[in-house]
Amino acid sequence: MGISTVNVQANLEATYEPVFIEAPYKAWLLALLVPIGSLSIKFLPSSFERESSKRAYIKGLYISTALSLLIWSVAFALMFNGIGTSEDAEAASDAMANFYMWIHAFAEMLATASLYMKLSQTLETYFPQTQYRNPAYAPQKANVDSAKAAEDAAFEKHLAVMRRYHMHKNQRQAFIHEQEQAFNKDLMRHNDLHHD
Repeated sequence: MGISTVNVQANLEATYEPVFIEAPYKAWLLALLVPIGSLSIKFLPSSFERESSKRAYIKGLYISTALSLLIWSVAFALMFNGIGTSEDAEAASDAMANFYMWIHAFAEMLATASLYMKLSQTLETYFPQTQYRNPAYAPQKANVDSAKAAEDAAFEKHLAVMRRYHMHKNQRQAFIHEQEQAFNKDLMRHNDLHHD
């Protein structure tokens, strides 16, 4: 993104247009359209509802990037004279220079979008998001809360029953102890009467 922005900005200032000489920031603002375009191309698949459409778009982006880079390499060879050309080679025409600058910016924009797309896919594969909203969470939580309330109510009933059980058990033990004491008294009275 930085390379494409600087490249377009430098070419805009090289036109020597008065608007860019008097206000260089306007060249930077115009150059920012290239990275903004790359971001738009990258995030466009998120507007598709079907996964098949997203995959087709991404595949088309990769193919377009490869083709644009191929055309750029040919335009680069035709535009610049290198060690493979003679000294008598003619300079490129203005139309060729304009086409080269267009395909250069276009290839940079598509390459940036493709690299960003691939980086996002790689990050999603190796560093997936750990939290997703589960649509079944709310009804399941309501069911759990309802079951917990029923369990608490049943436990309270159980405690009440256990309290009554222990109270009855204690009363029974007290009654048995009371009857044993009365029996022992009667037995001692009986023995005393017959012993005499």
